[in-house]
Amino acid sequence: MIAAFKKKAMALMQQITTDRRWDIEDQTLFVVMGMTYYGYCLGYGKLVCMLDDQQVNEEVVETLHRLGAGDKYVRGLISAANTSFYSQEQTLYNQLVNIGHNYFMMDQLKELVDGIYLNAQTVAQQR
Repeated sequence: MIAAFKKKAMALMQQITTDRRWDIEDQTLFVVMGMTYYGYCLGYGKLVCMLDDQQVNEEVVETLHRLGAGDKYVRGLISAANTSFYSQEQTLYNQLVNIGHNYFMMDQLKELVDGIYLNAQTVAQQR
């Protein structure tokens, strides 16, 4: 099942990073993407592929490393995403993770990808 998980997760990552709006240097975009991507991966990984949180976390960390992000930064981001998902508190992180989670069964991901960029822009404007 790990191969199916990787295939599905990489299909989303490819759509995100081949978009003309992608900018690895935009920290706000990276955080919004990371949280949303994590929620998507957690939903698909746990509910379809029967992976545990740790397996999903490691796969997401590895994917974000391949983009060029540092280990400590990525592990902190994914730890925060995991904690946010299980929290009853409504935070920005919790909302972003849940957005991704809501899309994990979708085949057409353009709306999710567009949402990542729109949400990053909204967050950046609120700063």
